[in-house]
Amino acid sequence: MNKSLIEKPAGCSSSILSRCRAAMLIGVSAILGSSSSDAAMNVGQNLDGITYYSSGSVFANSFKACGAWLTSPVAGGAWDTGFGDKGPSTDAAFVMRTDGYPTVVPFTAGGVSQYVHTLAPVYENGTHRLYFTGKGTVKYSGPGVAATTRVLTGGTVTFDVTVTGTNDLAAYNATGPSLRKGPSSWYIDILVSNSTDPVRDIRIMRPGYNTSGRDTFDSDFKTKLGFYHTFRVMDWLRTNNSPYTKFANTNGKDGTGIGKDFYSQGTGRGVSVDHICDLANETAKNIWICVPHAFTNAGMNDMAASFASKIGVGRKVHVEYSNEVWNGMFQQATWVAANVSGANTPQKYGTKAAEVFTAFKTKFDAAGKGSQLNRTLAGQAANSWILDNSLITAGSLTDSIAIAPYFGKVFTSLPSPLPTMDQLATDTYTIMPSVRSWLDSHKTLALSKGKVLLCYEGGQHYVGTGGSENNEALTDLLVDFNRDWRMKNLYRYTYMGDVNSRGVQLFTAFTLSSQWGKWGSWGSMEWLKQPIGPNSYEAGKEWGIRDWKTNNP
Repeated sequence: MNKSLIEKPAGCSSSILSRCRAAMLIGVSAILGSSSSDAAMNVGQNLDGITYYSSGSVFANSFKACGAWLTSPVAGGAWDTGFGDKGPSTDAAFVMRTDGYPTVVPFTAGGVSQYVHTLAPVYENGTHRLYFTGKGTVKYSGPGVAATTRVLTGGTVTFDVTVTGTNDLAAYNATGPSLRKGPSSWYIDILVSNSTDPVRDIRIMRPGYNTSGRDTFDSDFKTKLGFYHTFRVMDWLRTNNSPYTKFANTNGKDGTGIGKDFYSQGTGRGVSVDHICDLANETAKNIWICVPHAFTNAGMNDMAASFASKIGVGRKVHVEYSNEVWNGMFQQATWVAANVSGANTPQKYGTKAAEVFTAFKTKFDAAGKGSQLNRTLAGQAANSWILDNSLITAGSLTDSIAIAPYFGKVFTSLPSPLPTMDQLATDTYTIMPSVRSWLDSHKTLALSKGKVLLCYEGGQHYVGTGGSENNEALTDLLVDFNRDWRMKNLYRYTYMGDVNSRGVQLFTAFTLSSQWGKWGSWGSMEWLKQPIGPNSYEAGKEWGIRDWKTNNP
């Protein structure tokens, strides 16, 4: 059976943090079961951003995934008056501690007395243990849990709460395309917080973890990561369109360098370096990190020093400047074009990447971990000219180059009739010769420059754009194709072997787990606890990746 692979077109949207991806084509072998080289590539995974609507919990404490603070009038009214935690642009009236909790509630903003509130995900029924520290008044509610107000008199108190009727992530929505349900929600309000002993350290410990430490990772999540060589945390770090210029977080608002005690790991600051390094150290895995595009030199140095001091000995750290700076749909592309000197945008990107590489090499060398650093320059798979130019300004400091070889089909208009499953698997065959030449050109570039070739992302992408994404029948077809046996076989018999045969040393799939929908079916799993296997109800793409690697160690 003839197969083909393509990358996503620039301008497409995604339900994952409103991501946009780029159009790039890459081809696979026309013969099912293409052979791999003797030295099989390592396989990694991207991790989906942490939010209150994520498809699974990576923490035992689900409050770590709560949304950014919202504000509402004490007297009642609007759900969000807009004075809450908005990162660097947070209203001056909303004063935050370095752990992100408000210094006092209520506070006055816009001439109105305001309180703060947020949502946190609920993933299972059973007994959840809620922790609160400080003095004030809080209110909580959730699935099967009526709104409950508690007056806190100081110290740490706990409340055991039984959740019933939470969403089953394996179940489908009642109407519309055959999409899975998202998590249910906790609603947490801080109505009063004492300025001398403010409400803080809120925890919602999930069933089975009631007595676990605040920072414990979900055991199933760690087990799933155990298969992989490297995990990339571009989305964990909220890299795309980041508004931050510094790492130091001295006022709770302005920097990305939050601690594990910060109220949420699900805000625009991203996940704490401490958590990322803890996960790498506990699982004995390598990491791939991305540095926000507008960071000052101080921001780069501070971030580099933090990772250098906290990553364990022997753990490889791939460092990349921002993400897809060549993709004009991201703010980092326009920022680099406007703020960096150079002959063209790829060379400007190389200049900024070189600054990041210098900062990280200096800090890692000082920590005695210089050999653990891999400085990675990323480009567009369809156009090796981009990386060729980026290497002009960053080549001497670069260890590896990376591309994102997606495969699939992009429907820019609604086809009539809709294609069959077989047609979806075969109808891009005509572009394969030119696509293979693109892959070969990056292999040639890497060899000619003495660099290692990696994939920062990759996998399938079947999607509608230009309005066709709103057609429910097309969405149904494409998500069902992602569950189909043909997709499993594209991964295990064709795609993985084809990428491997072109000299790629590390393939980092995108992404481990996320909900599927009209913007794409990104996740290898539809929810984090989905069983992995070849059956229709199991995570077939994840199984296909694992099956290939198991047979190509």
